[in-house]
Amino acid sequence: MNFTIKNLPPEVHARLQEAAKRSGRSLNKQIVTTLERAVSPVAVDRSTLLKRVRLRREGMETWLEDANLDQLKRGGRM
Repeated sequence: MNFTIKNLPPEVHARLQEAAKRSGRSLNKQIVTTLERAVSPVAVDRSTLLKRVRLRREGMETWLEDANLDQLKRGGRM
């Protein structure tokens, strides 16, 4: 598929050209690679994600204890 990008800011064009030169790609290939990375799903490392969740949870005020949460889950409320 071919298309034209209109009104591309000169500084964006320059950064794309620099990135293409650094990576040994043509400008077109650099643009395609950049777009592919921008729309590709991000792989998440589970252990890193769990650490971030735990840290965030530790910083929050506790309003529901784990025991109460388990009881509510078993009771079908959650």
